[in-house]
Amino acid sequence: MKPQKIYPYQRGDEYYAVKRRKDGRADLVWSIWDDVSEEEHDKNPRTLYYNLKSALEIVRTRPCIITVNAGLL
Repeated sequence: MKPQKIYPYQRGDEYYAVKRRKDGRADLVWSIWDDVSEEEHDKNPRTLYYNLKSALEIVRTRPCIITVNAGLL
């Protein structure tokens, strides 16, 4: 029997993640946890995720671009 994977969020939860661009700049990406989020997390389990309050603190203290996951539009 395969062990059940543990993820930081449940399906349908909103979350934010910082994605680094090749030029060194950062995007703060808003998304909703789903199958694709689980696949991305499996590829890079060290990704840091943020709730809304923490994401707003990042935006307040560091310049970054906020991106909405295109699959959600």
